Amino acid sequence: MRVSIFFLLILSLPAWSRAGPVAVDDLVEQVQVAGLGQQPAWLALLHYKPGLFSGKWQSQADDDDFFFSAQGRTDPQVELEATLRAMLQPSETNHAQCRFPARWHWLKQQLGLLPGYDAACPKLEAWMKRVGSERLTLIFPVMYLGNPGSSFGHTFLRFDNNESVMLSQALNYAADNDPNDGMIAYVFNGVFGGYTGVFRTRNYFETVQIYSDIENRDIWEYRLDFSPEEIRQLARHIWEVTDIDFDYFFFDENCSYRLLALLDAAKPESDLSFVHAFPLYAIPVDTVRALEQKNLVLEKQYRPSLASQIQVTWKKLTGSEREWLIQLAEAEIRPGYVVDLPLSDEKKIVLLEQAYTLLQFRDQADTNQAEAMLVARSRLSGERELMVVQPEPPESGHDSARVAYVYGQKKYGQSDRAFIDLRLRPAFHDLIDPAAGYVKGSAINVLDLQLHWLPQDDRMRLESLRFFNIVSLNPVADWYAPLSWQLDVRLQRQQLTPDNVDLAFIARGGAGYSADLAGMTLFVMAMAEADASDEYAQDYSLLTGGQLGMSLNFGLGQMLLLAENLNATSGFDMDKDKLSTELQFNLDRNLGLRLGYQRNRYQGFDDEEWFVGVQQYF
Repeated sequence: MRVSIFFLLILSLPAWSRAGPVAVDDLVEQVQVAGLGQQPAWLALLHYKPGLFSGKWQSQADDDDFFFSAQGRTDPQVELEATLRAMLQPSETNHAQCRFPARWHWLKQQLGLLPGYDAACPKLEAWMKRVGSERLTLIFPVMYLGNPGSSFGHTFLRFDNNESVMLSQALNYAADNDPNDGMIAYVFNGVFGGYTGVFRTRNYFETVQIYSDIENRDIWEYRLDFSPEEIRQLARHIWEVTDIDFDYFFFDENCSYRLLALLDAAKPESDLSFVHAFPLYAIPVDTVRALEQKNLVLEKQYRPSLASQIQVTWKKLTGSEREWLIQLAEAEIRPGYVVDLPLSDEKKIVLLEQAYTLLQFRDQADTNQAEAMLVARSRLSGERELMVVQPEPPESGHDSARVAYVYGQKKYGQSDRAFIDLRLRPAFHDLIDPAAGYVKGSAINVLDLQLHWLPQDDRMRLESLRFFNIVSLNPVADWYAPLSWQLDVRLQRQQLTPDNVDLAFIARGGAGYSADLAGMTLFVMAMAEADASDEYAQDYSLLTGGQLGMSLNFGLGQMLLLAENLNATSGFDMDKDKLSTELQFNLDRNLGLRLGYQRNRYQGFDDEEWFVGVQQYF
C-alpha cells in the first residue's frame, strides 16, 4: 500500500520536477507567467541596472559571451527564456550549466527541478572545493597615493574555511592595464573607461604581501553576514564572470562597486549596488558604509602594514638599540653579535625580528643577512607581542562629499568687497577636514567647485574649479626617508591688476620632505607651476620656487599654515608670494566650522581675504 501511495505522489509531480524529458515550452510559459525575469535575484545575476535617466534595463556586462540572447543585454525576460532553453539542452562540452552555474542553481530553485538534470562539470566542482564557504570577509587596504587606481583605497573578498586565513582564496577586481602604460595613459584610461576589469583569485597571503608589505598599506578586514549557502552561490557567480569583460572606471564601476554587485547576486534582497546609491562614483569607504548600513558587518579586524609595525617598535627603542637595528639591517653587524649582547632575550628578539621586518619592507628578505637573522632568532625562546594602537576605522570618518557655505571679505588695494561662496566637492578629503578614519598627511580632492557671489555687483561667477588636488606628506624617519609631494590642476581666478581678475588654467606640483615634530607635520617642497590665460602678455607663465608648511591635528580640529614664493622664469612676468592659514573646528563627524586668511603679493600690489564657512559632509 505504501509503495502505491509513493508511486502516485511521484506521478502527481510536474513533468519537469522529475529526472526525465522536460517540456521546455511549458517551463518558458511558467517563467513568463511568474515574471521571473523581473526578480531581484535574476537582475543581480545578469548585472542589470536601470538607466539613471531612462529607467530602462541595461546590463553592466560588456561582453556578448555573457548572454544567450542577442537582446539579452537590455531585456531580462528574453535573456531568462534563452538561458532556460540553453540549460536544458542535451549534455555537451562546455555546457551552459557549467558556464553559468549560479543561474542554473537559481532556476532549479524557482522551478523545482531535481538534480537529475545537472550536467557533469568537473572543472567547476574542483573550483568549488578550492573556495571556502564557512566565512566571507571584505578586505580594505587603505588609500595609497602611489597608485591612481587605489588613491581612494581598494577592496576585495576573502573566502574562509576552518583553516589558516592565509591559505584562503582572495578575489580581486582591477583594471586589466598594460604594465608598460605610463602614468598619463593609466589615469586617462582609468577615468574614461579605456580598460576592462578582470577578476583574479590568489592565496590571501600573496595578496597581503602585495598590499601591506610592498605598497605600505594598513588593511582592515570586515567579516560579512553571509550564510555558507549564500557564499557558495557567490562562488558560482564568480565562476560565471571570470573572463567576462566589464568596463572599468576609477570613479564608479571600480573594484568596490563591482564587488557590491557580486554580493547582490548571492543576497539580492540587500540591493547593495542600487544605481541611485552610487549614481556618479563609488568610493571604497562608502561601499563599506553601505555594508554597515545594511547590518552586514559582523566584526572587523585591523592588520598593520610593515611600516606601521616598524614605526610602533621604533618609538620604544633606546638610541643604542635603534643604532643596532639599523646596523643589522645594513649588514654592518652580524645577528650573532646581537645574541651575545648583555640584553634580555625579549629585547634581543625585538631587535632581530624588527631588523628582519625592515628587510622585508625593503624587499631584501631573501638576503644572507636575513637568513642569518632567522637562524639567530631560532636560538632564542619566547614570543614578542606587537602592540599596535588601532586607529579609527575608515568608515568612521566624515562622509566623502562636502558642501560649504562661506562668507568673507577680499581687499584689492584700497577697496574691500564682501563675498558669499558656495563650494561643492564630490570627493574626498583635504588636510583640514576631520582626520579620524583617514590616512594622516594624505589628501585627495576631485572636482572641487567654488562659486563666488559679489553682493555689490549682484552677480555670480566661477572662482575656481580644482580638477584634482593630491597631497602626500610622508614623514621621514631614521630608517626611512620617503618623498612628500603634491599635484594640483585647476581653473582659478587670479588678480592680474587691482582692477583685472581673470580665470587662468593652472597646473602645479612639488616634491620635498616632511617631518613629525611635537604633534605637528612640518614640510618643505620645491615647487613648479605653469599658468595659461589669454589675459597674460604672453599667454602663459612658468614659475618655480618653494613652499613651507605646517599641518596640525589637535583635539578640536585641524590647522594648515602655508608660505610660498614663486618666481616667473618664462612667459608672463608675474612673481607670487603667498601666505595662508586655515583652521577648522569639528562640530560633529559631518559638520565643521572653517576659518581662513590668505594674502597674495604680486609685483606692484597685494590682495588679501578672510572667510568663515560651515562645512557639511554627506
